[in-house]
Amino acid sequence: MSTSLSETAGAVLVRRRDALANRIALLDAGLAALTRDPDASLESVAREAGLSRRTVYGHFSSREELVAAIATRAGDRLVAALDAVDTSADDPATALARFELAVWRAAEPFRFLGALAARPEHRDRALERLDPLRRRRAGLVRAGQDEGVFRVDADADVLARVAGQVVLAVLDEVLDGAVDAAAAGRLVATSALAVVGVAPAKAARCADAAADAA
Repeated sequence: MSTSLSETAGAVLVRRRDALANRIALLDAGLAALTRDPDASLESVAREAGLSRRTVYGHFSSREELVAAIATRAGDRLVAALDAVDTSADDPATALARFELAVWRAAEPFRFLGALAARPEHRDRALERLDPLRRRRAGLVRAGQDEGVFRVDADADVLARVAGQVVLAVLDEVLDGAVDAAAAGRLVATSALAVVGVAPAKAARCADAAADAA
């Protein structure tokens, strides 16, 4: 009897492990397929993962559900990556540059989400997932304003939202092939600094300093 129960428990663990492995494979395949084509179907994802349609639908009932799962994964990784960024020893401009470079490095693997985030059906979810980034960015902007380094003709929250749009815009340009992904992080950092009123030459120096220290 105990042997039978042990075998049953073992079989359940194997099934759970296989299900988890399949889900991870589907998320990875979905990321690859949707990066190539933001409108890729679940069937395309199944082929990418080497799994049957039945297996795919066992995990995700729709394409939108898969996209939401990838977005959740991306958001979690992004927040975790930024939690590890220490800007306490930086001047305000270098701190913001370091933050924006970290945002880009964490977001770039999920760049297809930039195009989807702008769509009405995904906008609210994207804003909710990215709220921790917005709040930290706003804090960095506010610190720069308090020190007289950043412009003060607009509220820190407004400037933070505008700077946040820089990342999405650069993601689109990378997807379109207009910007080299290798140079995109620096463009994000210098553009965000321009939003808060930092002169181009200083923005370039701060971006380079942040990149060198990363």
